[in-house]
Amino acid sequence: MKRKNLYYLTVFKRVNLIKVAILGFFLAIASWPRLILEVFFRRKMGERYFSLATSITLFVLMFFGSNLPHYSYYGGWSFPDPSEIFSKSPSLSLFALAFLAMSIMRYKEIKREPGVFDFAKFSMYSGDILPFFYNIKINGTEPTRKTIATIYEPLVGFIIGVLLTLFHSPVGIILMVCSIIYSVSYCGAHYQGDQFLMDMIDEMLCNEDLTETLVEGTRPEDKRGVEFFGTPPNNKKFRRVLAETIVESEEASDVY
Repeated sequence: MKRKNLYYLTVFKRVNLIKVAILGFFLAIASWPRLILEVFFRRKMGERYFSLATSITLFVLMFFGSNLPHYSYYGGWSFPDPSEIFSKSPSLSLFALAFLAMSIMRYKEIKREPGVFDFAKFSMYSGDILPFFYNIKINGTEPTRKTIATIYEPLVGFIIGVLLTLFHSPVGIILMVCSIIYSVSYCGAHYQGDQFLMDMIDEMLCNEDLTETLVEGTRPEDKRGVEFFGTPPNNKKFRRVLAETIVESEEASDVY
């Protein structure tokens, strides 16, 4: 039996629309920069999480850059000379090829894994973390996935980016920018997860304590902080009926 607290959803369920909009927008644009690092840092990603088509698009943008094939009315199609591309930015060209190779490898991993239709794997799984990161222990404590995703992985990418920048490689700037977006986007994802869990816990507390707070007039200081805002009826019987009405019962639906 599932219970839905109408009072909690109406009074306490506050939504910062500006923060939600900014966070949603940032998480949306972070997909490409995260993918640039994730093909190197993650393995066996979910079928719907990884996109080979997106990887190919990123490869084309990085490899060809401003030398993309273009069409002229008088000259027809004009294709860039690969030798000219390599001569202009050899490090970026090599990185783009390495990125494409790793993307194909990740795609093959996904194809070898059990499919989502077999109920064998979460299709939006962000991938297995490399064992190397779990070996980075502070005071003998193994890091969590949150710590690795928000600190260790982007830090490695950022350091490599700084080193490449010292050699005037454009790949360095790309890696530093992607690392920052990588860290902040994972922080945002974990923030959303924390908010969801706190909402669930708060609603459970409200379900358990609201009746006593409303009917008996118990102070929130004497319980777990659940407070009733509003003017309740003077009649205790009516207050009890009101409390039972506020918390609706829903039949839990079976999955199978």
